[in-house]
Amino acid sequence: ADWSGRCLRRLICVYVLRFQNRHKRRSVTDKAVSWQKGEDEMKIRTRIWLITAACLLLLGLILFFVTMSTLDWDFSKLSTTEFETNNYELTGDFNSIAIETDTADITFAISDNGRAKVVCYEPTNAKHTATVENGVLRINVADQREWFDYIGIHMNTPKITVYLPKQQYAELSIREGTGAVKIPDTFQFAEMDIQTSTGSVKNYASVTDIMKIKTTTGSILVDGLTAGAIDLEVSTGKVTVTDV
Repeated sequence: ADWSGRCLRRLICVYVLRFQNRHKRRSVTDKAVSWQKGEDEMKIRTRIWLITAACLLLLGLILFFVTMSTLDWDFSKLSTTEFETNNYELTGDFNSIAIETDTADITFAISDNGRAKVVCYEPTNAKHTATVENGVLRINVADQREWFDYIGIHMNTPKITVYLPKQQYAELSIREGTGAVKIPDTFQFAEMDIQTSTGSVKNYASVTDIMKIKTTTGSILVDGLTAGAIDLEVSTGKVTVTDV
């Protein structure tokens, strides 16, 4: 009887162990199948996202090419800032010029009718004023922009063209921010004082007394002129002096 009882207990233990092992194998198999299924679902989702992103990119490129073709590939038309051209006719005699602006490019030209004028291509909310006071032509920017006006696409650059009736003047003073300044060799000044922040300065005009040009990160080019004295100062920009 004891022997039969021991055999029965052994058989029961063997059966229980076999059942547990079979259950463990099924559990491991189920986990492997579940993990594989999850990995397949992740791959499918990744493919869907990649296909969607590619379609959106293709759609964006199509819209870009259609839009630019409509605008004749003129990127300035994408600007969200409204610009206009204003002519400022000047009255009164002046022998000196003082300009204060921010981002406008400045250039000079001989007037074709003997009268001085200033032509500005400028934002509608950042116009310039041009007046003659005590023998000085003064050009200043009247910036009325709010902080939100600087948010958007800005493709255009303001420009100031000063048309002068004569070639010789006493003093030229310019205070500029990021715009470029170019003075042709058709003019001559007794004194010149130009200061910019990051704008470039190209001067071909002669100065009988002293010429001062100072910029921070911009560049200075002085070429083909005469000057009584030259004072050029640049922080991190480039200075080029030739034929002086």
